Amino acid sequence: MNIKYKKDGIELHDKTFISLEHIHNMCNEIKIKEDDLVLLKLEWNGRGGKVCETIALPYKKALRVKEILLYKEVCFGEIWGKHSQVSGDMCDKTFSISLDKSEVESFLQYYPSGHEYNHSFIWTFIWSEEEKLDENTQITRELLDELQKLIK
Repeated sequence: MNIKYKKDGIELHDKTFISLEHIHNMCNEIKIKEDDLVLLKLEWNGRGGKVCETIALPYKKALRVKEILLYKEVCFGEIWGKHSQVSGDMCDKTFSISLDKSEVESFLQYYPSGHEYNHSFIWTFIWSEEEKLDENTQITRELLDELQKLIK
């Protein structure tokens, strides 16, 4: 088959044009269905604003990420300015999971990487725990590696 690549799609040998947007939407539709994608949302509201992260993951992976992070502490530092230390335990209300496939599809249109945040709960947790691995017996290198694999 003869395909000509264009800046905004592909042109087939019979001059049929398929846009990148159409290709992207079709791939997302298949990915959502085959991978059973959901949106895992992590969110805190405070006096300085909102800390939020949303990631598209297969349902079972989203549940495992929540299981690993639940009741764990995360510290963002002074993200809202001086004397605004933002930290705490990730409790059940920190997490929500959206099973709405149209919401997942819409999210992936705006965030093709499948990940959006103003401050990442997951990476902030991983980085801070990596620094303390020798001191902490609850978090292991294997658990941090698993968490990284789950979100990739």
